[in-house]
Amino acid sequence: MIEAMITSDYCVSHACRIAGIYPSTHYRWLKKDEKYVSDSKLAFEREEKRQDRIFKRWEDKFYADWFKMIEDIKR
Repeated sequence: MIEAMITSDYCVSHACRIAGIYPSTHYRWLKKDEKYVSDSKLAFEREEKRQDRIFKRWEDKFYADWFKMIEDIKR
């Protein structure tokens, strides 16, 4: 289910369809299974960091291209 959550961009209903469970099962696990909660939080934090790194690389490339374009215009 945790992998399905990542795949579905944390859309519970979509993740449940992928995992083949009912949303109520997911919510019951959140209420009663501490390991599921901690694993879910850890996976979310890892995915958030991964996306931050991807965005940072994109941002760095964007600004590098932008500044190069400005320099080309100045010439």
